[in-house]
Amino acid sequence: MKVLIISHTPMNMEDNNGRTLTTLFSQFSKEDIAQLYFREENPNAKICEKYFCITDFEIVNSILKFRKPGRVRENSEDNKDIERKEKTYGKYSKKRPFVRFVRDFMWGLNTWKTKEFKEWLVEFNPDIIFFYASDSVFSQKIARWVSVFLQKKMVLYWVDDFYLKLKNARGIFEGINNWRFKKIAKKNIASSTNACITDLMAKAYENEFGKKFHVIYNTSNNKAYPDKKIEKPLKFAYLGNISLGRNDSLAKIGRTIVDNKLPIILDVYSAEKREEILLGIIDKPGVNFHGGVSYEEVKCIMENSDVILHVEGFEKENIQFAKYSLSTKIADCLVSNRCIMCFGPREVASVDYLIREKCAIVATDEKTLLMQLAQICDSPRILVETAKKAVEIGKKNHTAIGNGERLMALLEEAY
Repeated sequence: MKVLIISHTPMNMEDNNGRTLTTLFSQFSKEDIAQLYFREENPNAKICEKYFCITDFEIVNSILKFRKPGRVRENSEDNKDIERKEKTYGKYSKKRPFVRFVRDFMWGLNTWKTKEFKEWLVEFNPDIIFFYASDSVFSQKIARWVSVFLQKKMVLYWVDDFYLKLKNARGIFEGINNWRFKKIAKKNIASSTNACITDLMAKAYENEFGKKFHVIYNTSNNKAYPDKKIEKPLKFAYLGNISLGRNDSLAKIGRTIVDNKLPIILDVYSAEKREEILLGIIDKPGVNFHGGVSYEEVKCIMENSDVILHVEGFEKENIQFAKYSLSTKIADCLVSNRCIMCFGPREVASVDYLIREKCAIVATDEKTLLMQLAQICDSPRILVETAKKAVEIGKKNHTAIGNGERLMALLEEAY
């Protein structure tokens, strides 16, 4: 079965979304997949060789300079020039309502419907379309147009809650953006087969839209690391996003370690650059902040750690934002043969999932946090036992082979 993947991010192993797509389709033949994407970046996935990219820069130039947008791309490790463009564009690309409104308006002029793009679509001639759903109106509309143009059915994969979290708009442009997104998202959901990333999200979306939402969890191609000798001080590592209150949760863990003189070293690795977020964690007691690292370094740090942390923020707004998502690193943590410790509210899907599957040490408040940390220090053997449970869940829900089979069955059902 030939599948056309539509997403913002190209398949790669450095970006979270790119890595999710790459591992999800890793069991497919490269001749059977092609990707249309919209980010100014080169792909570098060996599992696919057919790409077509249309970017914001090209859309702007198509309007101002009458240049045709979009072109065929190839796998490449060179993204230096692209990183420069992204840095420049980043000054204006924050998700401010007016910027989003203008962006969708420009894409809505349809200058991307070029002869070359249509020929590329017809030449590949997919059997079905897989849309890695986003919160952008323009990409939702393009996915729908491609489906109609090729007369092919579509599967939507929702890895984040882009719909239910849209509540009260603050200002006219945010109100317009929300209304336009809900309108096109409803159409796509109604006419497509849908999948999402957590059971909590599936239940909520089924209640909202009155139709079935399948669950396909995050996938990891990583293998379990060899058993590690546990010695004090214990090495705790957090790797990833520290926004949405996660910086505050990490700071609370650090403070608990220091105040109770626990034999734990807490290292935090994140590429976060925003000063207002970094202020919540840099130089906080008990926290060693190291900045960002590559995915290969991430794997090395995980292997040499005793505990891998997952945290979520406790503020109501942050809970609502992360409520239905499953962190992209959860799959890697589960298969790693290292103990996972989670600190966050039960209402968030990542926390709920780890509790239900009984594959992590979980604290949902500060009192429980101290109790769990003390238990770990008093009985380090619990780290080995918890890691083994996590590996079992990783094999059940997060392997490339298992999720590849689930995806193929879903695509065949939709076809």
